[in-house]
Amino acid sequence: MLSTDKALELAVATLDNGGTTFHLTERYHPSDGFAVAKYRELGQFVELKAFDEMTLLEYVKRNADTFKADPSTFLGTWYNKEAYTNDAGVFFDVGVYLDTVMVTFDEQTALQQCEALEEASYFDFATMEDVMVA
Repeated sequence: MLSTDKALELAVATLDNGGTTFHLTERYHPSDGFAVAKYRELGQFVELKAFDEMTLLEYVKRNADTFKADPSTFLGTWYNKEAYTNDAGVFFDVGVYLDTVMVTFDEQTALQQCEALEEASYFDFATMEDVMVA
């Protein structure tokens, strides 16, 4: 599902670009729409010193059934460079967050998904920025 070479490429892109979104079966990065967490319980935080391509390979292997069963699911990574607490009092540590995400072209759907899963933000590919909601 994910080769070691592709995992290394995604790990480097995560650290260089602040994150990445990749469809594991169709093998592409979306360039428009909004990425938002799909299955909150599958999210994982990784300390920066422990993050590498093996971390991604293990995450994908552990969640392979979800990626295979739900074709709308992407692998999402987010590199948080500075620790902070958002307006809702949620603390985000320095490190990499791994997630199963969906991509929608409707911003209202992204907002509703965030609210349903109590997520702090979704990602807007047009602006290449997180949109904070909590």
